[in-house]
Amino acid sequence: MIKELEVVGIRAKLSEFRSDLITSLHSFLSEDRTNKTKKRDALLAYQRKATAYFNSAETFVGDSELLGARESKHWAQGFAEDCFAILESIPQHLELLRTEFKNLGLNDLSSIEPTPTAYANMQRMVCLYLTPDRKEALYNKFKDNQLPVYGFQQKAKNFIMVDKILAFVFGAIFLTAILVIALFVPSPTDFQYNVFRTILALAGAGIGAVIPGFMEVRFQKWLRAGGALAVFAVLYFFSPANLVVQATVS
Repeated sequence: MIKELEVVGIRAKLSEFRSDLITSLHSFLSEDRTNKTKKRDALLAYQRKATAYFNSAETFVGDSELLGARESKHWAQGFAEDCFAILESIPQHLELLRTEFKNLGLNDLSSIEPTPTAYANMQRMVCLYLTPDRKEALYNKFKDNQLPVYGFQQKAKNFIMVDKILAFVFGAIFLTAILVIALFVPSPTDFQYNVFRTILALAGAGIGAVIPGFMEVRFQKWLRAGGALAVFAVLYFFSPANLVVQATVS
C-alpha cells in the first residue's frame, strides 16, 4: 500500500529544494563579477543548494520502493520522467561549477566532482521505465562529460527476492526430508512428533514466503500473524490434516 501522505510530503520537499536551487542560481548569475568575494560566496551557496536537491531526489528514489510508491506504474513512470529531467541538467550544472571554480581561483575541484556511484538510483529509474533511446542518449551525455554512469550499467540487486528463494529452497528440502522420514517412521513417539511438527512448520513457512497472496491468523488473544509466519502458526499449533478429516466426517 502506498504511503501517500509521506510520498506527497517528500515530493513537496523536493520541489522546495528545486526552488531554492533556482533562486540561488539567479543570485549567482546576477552578482557583480568584479566583487570576487561575493561572487564566490554566491557560487558556493548555489553548490550547496544543488547538492541538497540532487541528493534529495536520489534518496527519494531509494526510499520510493519502501514507501510502496512503485506499486503504481503511473507514479513510477511520472517520477522516471522527473529523474530524466534532473539527470539531464546535471552535466550543465557540473560544467558551470568547473568553469566558475577556475575563474574564481577555487582550486579544490575535487569538492565538486561526484562519486563513482552518484545518481545511480535516478539512472536506474530511467533504465526501468523510459524508452531505450532516451536512456542511451542520457548515458552518452554523462559519459561524454566524464560523469558517473554506474546506475546505467549496474542493475539493483533484489536482496528480498534472494531471501525468499533461499527460504523456499530450505523449506522444500526440509519438507522432502519430512516426507521421506514419514515413510520409515509411520508411528513416531511424542518427542519425534513434536520435532517433525516444528520442522514441518518451518518448511511450510519457507515455501509460503514465495506464494502470492496474504493470510492472517489470530490465535486466542496473544498471537496475530500474517504471511509466512501465519503458515508457521497454522502448521505448528494446528493439524490441518485432522481439520480436513473432522470436516469431512461432520
